[in-house]
Amino acid sequence: MSCLSVEELAGLYDGIFFAEKALRLRNHLAMCQRCCHEFSLLVDMQKQPLPRAFSGQVPKEIVSQAMEKRSVPKLGKTVSAPNPLRGRISDNNS
Repeated sequence: MSCLSVEELAGLYDGIFFAEKALRLRNHLAMCQRCCHEFSLLVDMQKQPLPRAFSGQVPKEIVSQAMEKRSVPKLGKTVSAPNPLRGRISDNNS
């Protein structure tokens, strides 16, 4: 088996895998020094609080600036949606 991906290590930490896959990943972890080291780094990282800059809240000024700089596509001729109340074409043209 090849080494575990970051997604697999994180999923194992979060407990998102079914028992069979989790057991397979844990068995690999027990035998692979590299993956064991990566997993321990992930566990240590999860224990540390996030720095203030990553509090999850973006200042309103930055959001406003981003919205102003955002490019809005130019629309050409507008076309209205089909009218659902118009008569329908039937298979019987009699």
